[in-house]
Amino acid sequence: MKVILYATISPNGFIARENGDEDFLPDSGWDAVKKDIAEAGNFIIGHHTYKLIEPQIFDEINATRVVVSSQPIQVRTGYIVAGSPNEAIEFLTKEGHQTALVIGGSGLNSSFMKLGLVDELHFYVVPHIIGTGIPIFAGDFECELEFVSNEPFAEGFISKYEVGR
Repeated sequence: MKVILYATISPNGFIARENGDEDFLPDSGWDAVKKDIAEAGNFIIGHHTYKLIEPQIFDEINATRVVVSSQPIQVRTGYIVAGSPNEAIEFLTKEGHQTALVIGGSGLNSSFMKLGLVDELHFYVVPHIIGTGIPIFAGDFECELEFVSNEPFAEGFISKYEVGR
């Protein structure tokens, strides 16, 4: 299975303000997220992201919805809970998906990277710098990347990388 870690970020690497607010992200970024989810047919988020968002925003998208949480969590109908990143990938593989789209927060993103599960990174970089916030990754790890492309979109550019093994 191909695993793509997807994030809309500020040029200085933040995915949200410290309080979780994403008010600096343009609507065109959300349109891109919905398009990519529809193409993959699924998405994986972490329990913190699930609690911060209004899950019903994903209801209009026909996709398999997976929340990764090592703790018990109540989720809306239509969501599956996986106990780990590996369990999420195993579930999507059994469901017949060829690609998994990880759109979580810094903890989930780092977990997938540390486990070596990510094949590609797709960063939607928007033209807005915030001074402090939630970084795309948390924790201590390193990973070699191979640049693939930069592509413009309505409010910035998409930077794509392949993950070195």
